[in-house]
Amino acid sequence: MTFLLLILAILPSFLLACWLYFQDLHQKEHTRHLVYALGVGVLSVLLTLAVASLLPDIQSAFYQAFIVAATVEESAKFIVFMIFIYPKSYFNEPYDGILFVAFVGLAFATIENVVYVLDGGLSTAIVRMFMAVPAHTIFGICIGYFAGLAKFNASKSLISKQLTLAKGLVLAIVLHGLYDWFLMQNHHEALGLMSCLIVFFGFKACQKAIAIHQNKSLV
Repeated sequence: MTFLLLILAILPSFLLACWLYFQDLHQKEHTRHLVYALGVGVLSVLLTLAVASLLPDIQSAFYQAFIVAATVEESAKFIVFMIFIYPKSYFNEPYDGILFVAFVGLAFATIENVVYVLDGGLSTAIVRMFMAVPAHTIFGICIGYFAGLAKFNASKSLISKQLTLAKGLVLAIVLHGLYDWFLMQNHHEALGLMSCLIVFFGFKACQKAIAIHQNKSLV
């Protein structure tokens, strides 16, 4: 049973990674670069754990959702991406921002998913397959989309590029915070459905973002 749960915990990340890889239509990334991005994602987990251990334990849904989860996790992904991937020469087209940050997020989501699924069992694996793992992918695409805009818009000043990068991070934090906060409202089941809507409409928006950067990458 444990082996089955491990497979179910890893499978959604694997399928989403394959989907993202095949959306890279013009200059396919080498496998070693994608594996490197996954390794960077593991670093983001370690950074998240280190920062979270320093935060006060405040039992507030808003604090847990927007600070402990959203701000710390998305900032950790953003920081390691900016340090270890953004300057790389193989980040050479707009779509690469989406691809690499999403892979960082998928590494994070996979580790988190294994922990939750082994603890929660089959029902947890199924729910998270369609909710938590796609959500982490959406948050990563938010950051990656704006990273692609920032890096490949030569007309923008340094401050403008930094503001563009900040937009992606803030959007990811807000969406992540709302997603978690809605799920924490156990006494309002209707609010829990809002998390489903964030994933559904977020994924739709991500498809449009991917199409935009596919076209930009063709230029």
